[in-house]
Amino acid sequence: MITTKDSELRTWADSFITQCDTNKAAWDIPADAVTASRALCTAYTTALDIALAPDTRSKAATTAKNEAKQALRRALSVFIAKYIDNNDAITPPIRDNLGLPVKDTTRTPIPVPTTYPEFFVKVKDIRALEVHFKDMGSANKAKPYGYNGAVIYYGVLDAPPAEPSGLSHSLLATKTPYTLTFTEAERGKRVYIALVWQNEKGEKGPFSQIEEAFIP
Repeated sequence: MITTKDSELRTWADSFITQCDTNKAAWDIPADAVTASRALCTAYTTALDIALAPDTRSKAATTAKNEAKQALRRALSVFIAKYIDNNDAITPPIRDNLGLPVKDTTRTPIPVPTTYPEFFVKVKDIRALEVHFKDMGSANKAKPYGYNGAVIYYGVLDAPPAEPSGLSHSLLATKTPYTLTFTEAERGKRVYIALVWQNEKGEKGPFSQIEEAFIP
């Protein structure tokens, strides 16, 4: 959030600290916190001038400037988190004047899933199948916003069930691919699988098709 460019940091830090000093009573900022920030800003500005001046420029001067810059940036980050970010007196226009991004306080609602996961199954190992899934029609594997994963329903059955409710097992897969493991006694049998998206509130969307695979 705080710039690393010397030309910008010098100007911004001076303006920021000056505004905080002027309004410290109204914003309930301790005077000693402002004084400490001003001292670090002055130290940085002095070191910067030395590092830039032709007659004093050197590797050591640049190192000293960088150390002073890091100290100032760290201190101001703490200052902002402690006295600005959760301060009710700091309105969006004030944050803008301070050169800080305005915090977005509007939460994007988590949607109920309306799509289903497309998937395919491949053999991974003996007694193991990999389930690869993505959102229907999507070109990538990213989960849609607000979804915490795909619920995999499956069952080792002699015949396909009429509905996903006939699948006896379920688990949440938060990333793809997901490996299903089986017992030695289940090798060579058919497993039927269907997937559904689940959002972060536990709400589920529509089911995919039921697919069939053989357990290796």
